[in-house]
Amino acid sequence: PNPALLAQLREWRAAEAKRRGVPAYVIFHDTTLAALAARKPGDREGLRGVKGVGPAKLEAYAEALLEVLAGGAPEAGGTAMARSPARGHDRSITRRTPIL
Repeated sequence: PNPALLAQLREWRAAEAKRRGVPAYVIFHDTTLAALAARKPGDREGLRGVKGVGPAKLEAYAEALLEVLAGGAPEAGGTAMARSPARGHDRSITRRTPIL
């Protein structure tokens, strides 16, 4: 894999995990990030072919991953990452709802 790209993917994953309050491996496992860095898919179909990128994670992270893979660095919490595959809802709604 491309070491610089792998580092960027890890940085994105760490920021996204922190934003969601989950361990980094919940976002993507290291082996998935390594496969993404090695293959460098350029579209959703390419992402779908990477082991560890299932339908829920594709829906939640495709736009953000494609930005990182294309050389950009999306900010954690941006619109490309608003859905939570683990919970299936928009976290911004949850943050506005008081916990009882």
